[in-house]
Amino acid sequence: KEKADIYSPLDHDKAKPLPGIIVIHGGGFNDGDKARGRELNISENLTLKGYVCMSINYKLRRTQGQVTWPQSVHDAKAAVRYLRKEAANLGVDPEKIGVIGCSAGGNLAMMLATTGPADGFDSVKGEPYQDISARVTCAIDFYGAVDLMNYHDMKMFAKTRAEAPDLYLKGSPITHVDAQDAPLLLIHGTKDETVALSQSETLAAKCKAAGLACDLVVVTK
Repeated sequence: KEKADIYSPLDHDKAKPLPGIIVIHGGGFNDGDKARGRELNISENLTLKGYVCMSINYKLRRTQGQVTWPQSVHDAKAAVRYLRKEAANLGVDPEKIGVIGCSAGGNLAMMLATTGPADGFDSVKGEPYQDISARVTCAIDFYGAVDLMNYHDMKMFAKTRAEAPDLYLKGSPITHVDAQDAPLLLIHGTKDETVALSQSETLAAKCKAAGLACDLVVVTK
């Protein structure tokens, strides 16, 4: 039921494929939309730089007690599969699909980058395009919560950290990092009062220990 917006350069010759980027909105897994100002700004600017962007929606928590995870992860992976499936029609290079996300979208971007079939998120009954890879080539995270055991209780689980620590660990990208993952870029501000800079610092340290390419850009203004 989730929708997506495709952004493509007006002069794009689809016979000459461009890199594709999945754009994932923020909103604490409870709010947000693919076409809000931040995501519109990201998508428009990347398209002007020569990318084809696909800004997506994913399952959000709408009612009290509703469990929306891991469906949000499945939705993000379905978007990658769709972009790869339709690569020729959209003029996208299927070997160059990246992902960028802010806040909750940053968490999902990192989940796309750090999880594969062995992690149990890919082969899911009823999910579309199962014969197509959900692998991404690279991933960018703007101030996402990536270590949920050291964040706060999440409504998307409908359980607290004390009640379901395994869920919080599985929903944390830091749990899944290994040297075979896609390279990462993390961008985080020192004045962020919603998601602490330590979240990105922890992921960067995990990547360094695993031998995974990861750059952390800290914004101080």
